[in-house]
Amino acid sequence: MAVGVACLSVNDAIAKTLTAGYTPLQILFIRNLIALPIAAAIAWKMGGAAALRSRKPLAHLARGVIWVAAATLFFTGLRHLGLAEARRCWCSPRPSSSPLCPRWC
Repeated sequence: MAVGVACLSVNDAIAKTLTAGYTPLQILFIRNLIALPIAAAIAWKMGGAAALRSRKPLAHLARGVIWVAAATLFFTGLRHLGLAEARRCWCSPRPSSSPLCPRWC
């Protein structure tokens, strides 16, 4: 768990640095391009193309659109907020959601 939180923090710090010269969609594209081989390996291990089929494709599409919008808004927020403030707001959608981020922003 601690390694995962550390990786997310490093990702956010790199993204904060990149927001000065790149648009949020460019940062999102590169981040996902880097993750693609890992995701492809996991999908292949779980059964290949059959593991990627969705039983609810419209719901899956809606989830994808909402995820892209949320990530884009987060990277846009990084440009205008300090890293600590953005991280606190991101990891605490509810006041009681995480003991690591106890304040509601």
